[in-house]
Amino acid sequence: MELKVSLPLRLSVSFFNWQGSEQDYLKILKSLENLNLFSLTLEMERGVLSLFQKYGKSLTFRAYRKTLLISFSDFKDFFHLTSFFNDTEVDIPFNSKEEEIKDFLDFASDKDFSISFLLTRDNIKIFERLIVYSEKNNKKIKIPNPNLIRYKNELSQIYLRKEDLKNLEYIKPLISKAQIEIHDYFLAKFFGLSDADRFGGCQAGKLLGHVENGILYPCSSIPEQVGSLLEYDFEFLWNRAYNIVNDIFKKCCNDCNKRVECKLGCIGNAIFLGDNKDPLCEE
Repeated sequence: MELKVSLPLRLSVSFFNWQGSEQDYLKILKSLENLNLFSLTLEMERGVLSLFQKYGKSLTFRAYRKTLLISFSDFKDFFHLTSFFNDTEVDIPFNSKEEEIKDFLDFASDKDFSISFLLTRDNIKIFERLIVYSEKNNKKIKIPNPNLIRYKNELSQIYLRKEDLKNLEYIKPLISKAQIEIHDYFLAKFFGLSDADRFGGCQAGKLLGHVENGILYPCSSIPEQVGSLLEYDFEFLWNRAYNIVNDIFKKCCNDCNKRVECKLGCIGNAIFLGDNKDPLCEE
């Protein structure tokens, strides 16, 4: 059944620590082929990259933009797969050590990719180095919202909060010289980026969805399962996703008179990392 939406849909699909069969991997991807998407991001680890290498040419996605999200540790061995995609994002995990990424940065300086890096209170020095690298080598850095399906417990201890922003003040001059895209409203506003002006509120369950190992979620920052694509078609599940998000909206910032201005920021962060408000909220 083909899903019809009034506006383009952005969908990210991750296979992380995938333990399923080859047949289930294909079934999940095949179930998405008929969706009319604006953008499709496929995140795959080494084992699944080998499967994509085997079956990629047989998959035809109706997406205007197709992006490969790949770990920096896998980039060198699977760089040839980037030709299947419009864009390549290299993920540098938030808990990476500086010495771990040095070889990658040296190897990849002449390759075409952008960097995905989740900023936390523990990796500010690495972020500084990545900004300098991106300016020197003409690379874009994207700071996504956190994947709380995988890392909710770990990030609850180290995710940025309002009181941590003072430690980022010295980076502001560097930001102005680099290509930076920040998905968090409050962080983008702190750095003075136009991403904050363009923020239209949470799109999860409406124009944005995430699939993790075959399970559909409203987005990667809302660890509430909608259902399995191995059991139900996408359209049936998507109609459930909106209800999940709507219930979360009702719990956020009910007594705040500035909720219209910030549009609640990230409601996933608010519920699962904060006290029903975004951890970076200025109030």
